[in-house]
Amino acid sequence: MAIDSVFDTVVDRRSSNSMKWACARQFLAADEAAADPLPMWVADTDFKAPRP
Repeated sequence: MAIDSVFDTVVDRRSSNSMKWACARQFLAADEAAADPLPMWVADTDFKAPRP
């Protein structure tokens, strides 16, 4: 039985009301926001939780 890693599935959380994605623009200058940076300032995962 093959077990897929939870890191193999991409989860797009940009519209999930996640502080990491929803609030980043409030803390950036206009030119910084225009660069579409990765929000690495919050330790919030974008991976699915492992199965129990």
